[in-house]
Parts: sequence; C-alpha cells; structure tokens
Amino acid sequence: MFPAFRNNIYRYKVLFQLCQMLLDLLISHIMGDRLLAAPLLVSIQMAELLVTIGARNFVEFTMSFLVEIALLVVQRLFLYPLIKTILTLWPRWKLLASQAFGGKGLTRQEKQEREAMWKKVNEDIELRSEGVEPLLDSLSIYSVEKTGVIRESTPNMKYFYY
Repeated sequence: MFPAFRNNIYRYKVLFQLCQMLLDLLISHIMGDRLLAAPLLVSIQMAELLVTIGARNFVEFTMSFLVEIALLVVQRLFLYPLIKTILTLWPRWKLLASQAFGGKGLTRQEKQEREAMWKKVNEDIELRSEGVEPLLDSLSIYSVEKTGVIRESTPNMKYFYY
C-alpha cells in the first residue's frame, strides 16, 4: 500500500522514536506534569507500535521489533538521562552565560542580587536531582510505555488494523 514506508521501515522507526521523545518533552512541558500528559503519550506510543505491525513479513516484523527494543534501551539508558540533565542544568548555564557576557561594572547591590539568584538556581537544581523526583520520572516513562503496549494488544485496537 505504501511502498516508501515499507522500503524504509527502520528509518521511520527511528524517526518516530525521536519524534516521540520530542513530543513527550513538549507535551509534558505544556501540561506542566508528565502524568497529566500520559494519555496523549500513550496514544503516541500506540501509533509507534503500529509501525512495527506494518511490516511486510515476519522477518521484517521481528527485525522491527528488535530495533524498537534497542531504541528503547538507548532511550532509557542514555537519551532520557542526558535530556533530563540538560534541562536541569540549563538555568545554571544561562546564569553563567549572563555573568560571562554582562558581569562588568556591577554595583554592590547588583552583585548581591546575582549571588542570591545563583544560590536559588543551585538549590533548585539540588531539589530536582535529589529525593523522589528522579524515581517518579522513571516510573512515569515506564508506565506510559507499558500502558501503550497493553492498550495496543487489547481486542478493541485489533479492529483498527484492518
């Protein structure tokens, strides 16, 4: 039906996985919480699983499934922690850049305000990286993926395949 898709299924798989990560970040940022965005993320996960089912034969289905598992491993072990670290440290980097490019000739009060801001940013970074927040992030990623897989395998979804 779609020869361009069937001939490049692995490229689409990687592309959909990257788009899913970007949409995950965007929707979570817009909603303010990852758990509020979970229903939308589950539907995106289900659409990605449809790519796997769209294989021509069993061998391509198996290879597509293995590519999906490999991408999930890379995503969970490397990409999500990297993105989380970048997003956590971004305010500090922004403050460092503003100090490097505009820190000449400050008054005593401006220096004290900058020190207070620096202290606040570092405290926020510590709060985000300690405690239960990293565990909740990992749990929400896992729950969205597994809910998508479970929802995909229900009999109601089988009608959409045909």
